[in-house]
Amino acid sequence: MNDIQGYQNGPVETGASRAKEMSPRAYNLAMSALIFLGFCAMGAGAYFTSTMSFARMMMSGAALPLVFGSFILTIVGMVMMSAAAGKQSVGLSLVGYVIFASTFGLTASFGLANYDLPTINTAFIATAAITFVFGALGVTFPKFFQRVYGIGFGILLATMLCSMSAKGGGIYGNKKNGKENQNGSQTMDNVPTSAFFNMLMNLAGGMIEKMAAKPAADDATKVSFSYLDIGGYNYAASRYEKDGTLHPDRVIVGSETLPKNLYHNWQLVKKFPYVIGDFMWTGWDYLGEAGIGTVRYKSFKNPGQDAPIISAGCGVIDLCGKLRPEVQWNRLVWGLDHTPGIGVEPYTHAGETGSVSMWRDTDAVASWSWAGCEGKKTKVTVYSDGETAELIVNGHSYGRKKTKEYKAVFKRVVYEPGTITAISYDGEGKEQSRTSMKTAVGPAELRVVADRSTLQAKTQDLAYISIDLTGADGITKSSEDTAVTVEVDGAGTLLALGSARPNMGENFFSDTHTTYYGKALAVVRGGDAPGKITVTVKAKGLQAKTLELDVI
Repeated sequence: MNDIQGYQNGPVETGASRAKEMSPRAYNLAMSALIFLGFCAMGAGAYFTSTMSFARMMMSGAALPLVFGSFILTIVGMVMMSAAAGKQSVGLSLVGYVIFASTFGLTASFGLANYDLPTINTAFIATAAITFVFGALGVTFPKFFQRVYGIGFGILLATMLCSMSAKGGGIYGNKKNGKENQNGSQTMDNVPTSAFFNMLMNLAGGMIEKMAAKPAADDATKVSFSYLDIGGYNYAASRYEKDGTLHPDRVIVGSETLPKNLYHNWQLVKKFPYVIGDFMWTGWDYLGEAGIGTVRYKSFKNPGQDAPIISAGCGVIDLCGKLRPEVQWNRLVWGLDHTPGIGVEPYTHAGETGSVSMWRDTDAVASWSWAGCEGKKTKVTVYSDGETAELIVNGHSYGRKKTKEYKAVFKRVVYEPGTITAISYDGEGKEQSRTSMKTAVGPAELRVVADRSTLQAKTQDLAYISIDLTGADGITKSSEDTAVTVEVDGAGTLLALGSARPNMGENFFSDTHTTYYGKALAVVRGGDAPGKITVTVKAKGLQAKTLELDVI
């Protein structure tokens, strides 16, 4: 719309003619009316996303074109209004505003899905009150904004700049001051896959939880649950408590829930006897639903090529069967262990902010062996069921922190070779338990271990062979990845070779593959006749390792 500067400079010129001049009071009244109508349109769009119909569309994927189109049109409307300001075009500005107001509610509702209703209501009431007050001021005192708009704009600009600075970068783009932005900000153009669709999938998780708590969801499932002995709730932990009252005879199991909500959900399992369990998605990583839980980095590619993401990335056990540090957090939450765990965000990505997911909010590795990363800083999480937890690196304490949901986060931990230790304390400050990790010693070498030594002939019997780059002490070197080649001779064949890298750019059927955080996995199948299988693992600059398997 024409800004306040417009009627400071006089009425709008259209060729040789002059448009009829609008008084400041009438202008402000018109603006207030348009803003009110815009609020109504935005509210309608936001309300639509809270309906069960839209939830079904989201879960089926049918809503994605609608949401994407809404997002694009929101931007188009903003661009049109900006262009109209320069051209002094009321018509173009009105069209842009209508497009923006009609679509922004739908676009913004995905962000609102992460907040509870009281928070949204408070924000709405506050915004409505401010709008009413300023509208009334504009109509009653039409020259008020002429006098204060400069100061107000300056305050708004300063606030935006401070906010952007605090987050470490601009709103869009991977460049700052003409230089590559190294902060890894989660923007549309510095995430290697579509950040927009990644955002939709992540927000859908929170939205589904809230949709499940609505009466419409209950009405839609009553008949189905009446035929079941146990009701399976997918992303519906929001119903655990209320359904004890609504359906006192119903037995509930959380058949699929978000891993980040594990602690909260398990408290509900312990509290309500009719909730008999909760299964987080997921235990083991898998191929398919590519990237839904993958922690992405701007540098997430192999040299010289954009490697596609092929795995879901959301398992607490990776594709090679290796336990990620979150497993220890799971054990603590379930009461299976009381030993603290340590999760180290990869020092190889220090300085980058990973684009996290509703299905996995950490890329932590259980390792303190990061050659070449000395002096770099990253986040370390201590998993502890104690009241507080302490982190110590080579005798230097990073202090004690109160745990929240069995986690204590230590930021900007400097890597230095040696020993990292986590200590758990009870409410009286007494040590409960501790755990440590050490840096690998000596040059890299291959460690090759099979999960069995004997295979049955004429079967689908398989041997899984772990390949690790370690020091002389057997500790894995997490930052010294290299290509390994596997040769299989005798009474068996190499079925597959790979790593847990989500964007590997290599296939599983080659005899050569690059390790990931120092690890790879080979799969060998026994043949039809008894005999011996010889497996040889090679890597450039390292001594080859050989092991034998028997086929009987």
